Amino acid sequence: MREAVSPQSSTVVLDRPRHLFVDLNALEKAEELTGKNMLDIRSWPNLTAKDWKALIWACLLRQDDEVTLELVGACVHPGNLKYVQDKVYEAVKNSMPEQEEKEDGEEEDPPKPPAL
Repeated sequence: MREAVSPQSSTVVLDRPRHLFVDLNALEKAEELTGKNMLDIRSWPNLTAKDWKALIWACLLRQDDEVTLELVGACVHPGNLKYVQDKVYEAVKNSMPEQEEKEDGEEEDPPKPPAL
């Protein structure tokens, strides 16, 4: 499956330019490998190298479903880990709708999901 570049992605240069997408599919795949709740972004600073590898891999799958954990592990190293982590955080930010400001300068609350 290939996904064109979109505003919801973040471009990261690994073996070549690639696009990170943070969506529920990616978070679920990362959770399957790590056993950790990836929706709790506040816990991300405590992720291990294995966890980050799983998360980065999962975020790349939407563009290239043939990318492997081994490729991610070979492309990400201590010299570029912070850069790649920053790109994952950028993809998280890009995946969220922008909040509109109210007239008094406060940000507007995000829309509520419909009641079931």
